[in-house]
Order: sequence, then structure tokens, then C-alpha cells
Amino acid sequence: MTTVTDAGAGVEKTLSVFDLNMHANNQQNDSQNHTMGGVLTDEALKASIDSSGSTSSLHYLRMPASMPEASVSEWVKVAQQVATADRMKTGRTQEIILTDATVATVQIGSSSIPRVDAVDVSSYQDWMTQADFTKLKRLGVSTVIVKVTEGSSYTNSAAKTQIAYAKAAGLKVDVYDYIRFTSASQAQAEARYTASAMEGLGLSKATLIFADIEENSVPAADLTNYWSALNAAGYRNHGVYTGGGYAESATAIASVGSAKTWYAQYPDTPSASSLWDTSYGAWQFSSSAQIPGGSTSGMVDVSHDYQGLLKGSSTVAAQGPWIADNQYVTVTHTGYPLYSDFNWTVKQPISNVYHKTYHATGQYHHQNGSTYLSLYDNGGRWQGYINVKGVDVSGGQQGVHFADDRYVTFTHSVPALQQFCLGCETFRQQRLSEHLSFDRHLSSFQWGDLSVALQWHWCLDGLCQCERCLGRQWPARALASKIRLFDGEF
Repeated sequence: MTTVTDAGAGVEKTLSVFDLNMHANNQQNDSQNHTMGGVLTDEALKASIDSSGSTSSLHYLRMPASMPEASVSEWVKVAQQVATADRMKTGRTQEIILTDATVATVQIGSSSIPRVDAVDVSSYQDWMTQADFTKLKRLGVSTVIVKVTEGSSYTNSAAKTQIAYAKAAGLKVDVYDYIRFTSASQAQAEARYTASAMEGLGLSKATLIFADIEENSVPAADLTNYWSALNAAGYRNHGVYTGGGYAESATAIASVGSAKTWYAQYPDTPSASSLWDTSYGAWQFSSSAQIPGGSTSGMVDVSHDYQGLLKGSSTVAAQGPWIADNQYVTVTHTGYPLYSDFNWTVKQPISNVYHKTYHATGQYHHQNGSTYLSLYDNGGRWQGYINVKGVDVSGGQQGVHFADDRYVTFTHSVPALQQFCLGCETFRQQRLSEHLSFDRHLSSFQWGDLSVALQWHWCLDGLCQCERCLGRQWPARALASKIRLFDGEF
């Protein structure tokens, strides 16, 4: 575990640094290797860490006595990151030592801070006893969020005990996976690994699983593959944990909606009269909370629930869980705008998307009785949520057919097509004159694909051949009368 010792007061404090990561490191005005308002750079802070006296089993990280007060909180953050890296490499216990009583702590249950609805734990909180979990319940905490996995190879060794203690205390349990994937295939593999771990822990299929996304190397667009693999394993209740430090947080949030987002941002002094990030489902506001009367002075992360998100896995947001989908739809009806969330914030008006075709990767069955699709364009850009009543399902990326009634003339040569099937099982285009006009109702498909030649069986001997059109054999010469020639020659 990582501990923080206040050398001045002689009080040992356990920071809530997660097993192989710093779970809640997204603070307001987060800085990366630059100076802001007198705060030292991350490089300078890292260089200032004193590790003298460390052993093969214990790693000390001491803060210098000369550390400016304005840099203390950032120093702790950097020290946590260094401790995490060393823990991954060596497995040593990590002890962060401060030179004065400078780490602000909050007391769970205090009326001066935001109400604590949930705490989150990992193996760094393996010091917590059954009595600690029972105390949390008495203090008004309703849920414990347990880290189960990280990436595709790490499982929290304390998870089984922590889940058992939480349930014995009457607390509800949610879980999270610290995301490491960097591709679609890795996303699916990581989801399968997490699902297997959850099954091994005996967790219900209704368990709320958060994707903890903090690393900027993680492509948010691949969350679609992650959710799909979890769905396939039966775990359909999803949420996202993120914060301002993650560059693609907006895309990650869009994958589940703001109501299913657990957002991390720490004020210097959390106050019950100043609640932040109220547009999200829940807000993590401190990583320095203590359990008064607990077994140790160790710390945990604490969160405030706005919309029932953290009230336990039996509680699902109004839109219900994300359900995988994989179909192409065309927006065919007005009156159904695209929303950016389920608070009905309009992302774009219907005029922007009318008669356009999109890929629906997921859907929600809202408690209002309607189904909403999550739409992406052909570049993988999220477009918003739309009521299924506003679209028609198409057979592919070409979209749905729209009726038309025009005569058209070929003005350019048409490239050869091989094995194009639509109404006709096999179509082989060899050559078609630029002077031909087809008397037909125009299809909604691209003109160059010659779909009408198949649809209406128009073939010209020597120019094109159509075999088994709609299950019937057509002599090509007999169809010549169906082609109108404007130059008077055939």
C-alpha cells in the first residue's frame, strides 16, 4: 500500500492510490510539465523526491522541507504516480512522507463536506476491516465501488474480501476496470478479461461496471468494442469514470451519456455548499477522506451521487443500460432531433441529418417507452441519440430507397462491375454506351451502380448480361425494346 506520513505531526495517512494507477488524478486546472501560478513543473517535482533509505521491500518518497505551499498538492500527485510505477516494477510497499501537516483531509460523515454516497477501493485499501465497512454504512455511505481489473492481465487480489465485507455491512457494490486498451481488438480482449474476473467473483450480471479512463493513450472510440464484448458476456450495466485530464473525455462520456458518468474533480476544500459537476451522474470530490473511528487513519476516495448512479447495481438510469446494436439507419422523419444526453440537450437539429444514413452502434430502452439509437457517421464521429421513430433501417451503408420520377441520360462511361447483386443474383457489366437513356423510376442508390438495370431487368445484348434476374432467365435481345435510343441507332 502507499502511505503518507506527516513528519511534523507524526500521523500516518494512507493515500487512495490504486493498485497500478492513480485512480482519481483529474483535478481542476490539471497541469502537465509546465509552470502555472507558481506551481513547479512535474519534472521538477519528480526530481525533488527523496528516496534515501529505501529497501528491497519498502520505497520511501520524501517531500523536501523547502517545498512551496502552492506546489504541495501537485507534489503529492506526482509522488503517487512515481509510487505507482515503482509498485508495478518492484512490488514494494510505497510510503510517501510529507514534511508538515499539509495534506488536507476530510472526515466521512461530516456535515461540512458534500454528502458521501460512495467510496472506491482497491488493493491499496486492503487494510480495511469488516468494522470499517460497517462504520461506512452507519455514516450514511450506500455503495462501495471495487476495482476488479486493470488491462488484460491484472486482477485486484483484495477484491473478493472487499466485496464480501461490503455486502456483509449492507452496502451495495459496483466495480470498475482501469482501462489500458489501445485498439479495438485489445478493447474486446480487456472486456472479456474483466467479465471473466467478475464472474469469478460471483458478481451479478446487473452489476454496474465502470470503465475508468484516464490514460490519453486509450482511444475513446474503441469503447464501442469494449461495451459490445461486455454485453456479449451478459454485463450490460455500464458507466464511465473520467475527468478533465483525459483528452477524449467528451467521446467517452457520449458512449454512455452524462447520467452514467462518474466525474472526478477535486476542490481544494470540499464544501457542502459548493457542489461541482452537477450535470453528471456522480462527482468524485476527494481522495483524502478518512473513516472517523476507523481501524487506521488510512484514506479512501469519496463521491457524491446526483442521479442515483452510485446507489448500487440495482439502480439503473432512466434510459436503461446500453445495448449493443449494429445496423445502418436513415433519418426519414422530422420532429426527432439528435440529443447529446438524456437530459434532452439538443446536439443538432433534424435539418442537419434528414435523409442521411448513419451507423447505429447501440440503443437504449428508456423508461418513457421509447428506444433511442446512438449514431455515428462513416468517419466514426458520434452524432447523438435519436428516437427510433425518426429513422428507417436500411440494408447497408447505401441507406433506404426514396421514390423518384425522373428520366436520366448517361453522360459518362460506366466502370465495369463484378458480381454486383441486387434483385439479380449475378450482374456482369461489360460496356455501356454514353448515348443510352433508361426509362425507369430512379432508385435512391448511386447511379453508377446500375441497380435499376437489375431491378427492372434492362439488359442489352453485347453490352451487359444479367443472369437469373429475380429467379427468371431473360433473353438479352428480347429486352432491347425496353431501351430508349436517342441517337436513332442500335
